[in-house]
Amino acid sequence: MDRLSHYLLASRFSRFALVGASGFVIDALVLLAGLAAGLDPFTARLIAVFAAMSYTWLLNRSFTFGASPGHPLREWLRYMAANGAGAAVNYGIYSLLLLLFAPTLTPLIALCIASVLAMLVNYWSNGRFVFTGARHSES
Repeated sequence: MDRLSHYLLASRFSRFALVGASGFVIDALVLLAGLAAGLDPFTARLIAVFAAMSYTWLLNRSFTFGASPGHPLREWLRYMAANGAGAAVNYGIYSLLLLLFAPTLTPLIALCIASVLAMLVNYWSNGRFVFTGARHSES
């Protein structure tokens, strides 16, 4: 593994960003599937957010932060609650962008903008409230 790859995987924030990027893909795919199935962009996005949050919990507990002590369901519930703030920021920005700029702005572009802005809220809340006492180093 070259030095850059090692550094990226050694940094907790980098691991979080990689998980977030893969979660964005899940979010976008579920959103697009919901739109293709005839759902409106707001309902499709609610389903997509739930799917992406559940997916990223699995990856963050194994790859970014490590599992916290206690039952996984309890951890998942804390994760969903802690990420609720980030999800609310994300969904709020997404909705506002669509309401202000539709039809010029597509749901996928609104998703991209909202996801980038909400990422820092999610990183802070995960490290602070969900994965406390986890086994990965603080790097």
